Amino acid sequence: MEEKSAKPMKNNSDSPAKDRPSSAYKAGEFARSSFPDYLWQVHDYFMLNEDNYSLWNKIVERKLKGMGIFSHLSRPVLKLGDPQYDGWISDDTSLKLWLLNTMHPDTRKRWFSQAPAKELWDNLHQVYFKSRRLFKLYEIKVKIRSTKQRNQKVMDYYHKLQSLWNELDFYRGTLNGWPDDEGAIKRIIEEDRILDFLIGLKPEYDDLKFQLLQNEEFPSLMKVFQIFCDAEAFRRMKVDSKGV
Repeated sequence: MEEKSAKPMKNNSDSPAKDRPSSAYKAGEFARSSFPDYLWQVHDYFMLNEDNYSLWNKIVERKLKGMGIFSHLSRPVLKLGDPQYDGWISDDTSLKLWLLNTMHPDTRKRWFSQAPAKELWDNLHQVYFKSRRLFKLYEIKVKIRSTKQRNQKVMDYYHKLQSLWNELDFYRGTLNGWPDDEGAIKRIIEEDRILDFLIGLKPEYDDLKFQLLQNEEFPSLMKVFQIFCDAEAFRRMKVDSKGV
């Protein structure tokens, strides 16, 4: 039977290591710290697959922050020969194995060769967040529009929407609140309007929509509008030319 989580070596310490600034980091420390078993366990429901990155990311980040070791993923990668390398590689291997064991087996196969843990974490973010962000926003907003109460209890209907709203906030970057920067807020609003515009377009524009959703960022709303105006004019020209 496959293990669900990888646990680091433990000692008799009663308290977990705390996050420290990079300059004060003692490599090898968290791999020997003692943490409650429940902090290392990840239920099958939360295992990373191709569709649940937002949920997995939130669960894993909270667990690592709870153990005081999330900052390892933002620290520089040490090289062989560094005085702290032996301790660091012990930490990194433990964390990498645990991350891999929080993935669905089919997903894990794709990422098993990734090293170190920071590279694995960053690449997961690139593949499942940055490169898919616009597509996921589009997909979530379509689901929100199609979600109706029907035969559900009001509470069940509300919680279904709440789950979608949370996922929407994750991909918008507003899960922990809206940014203070006015420009960033305007960009989020504009992005939302672009998505509304795309969702309402005819199916004949699906290929063009798909191309836009593959980008990491949208062009401006007016640019998107012009793209589809040009596409419409081109289609009309083709129809007219056939009638000549």
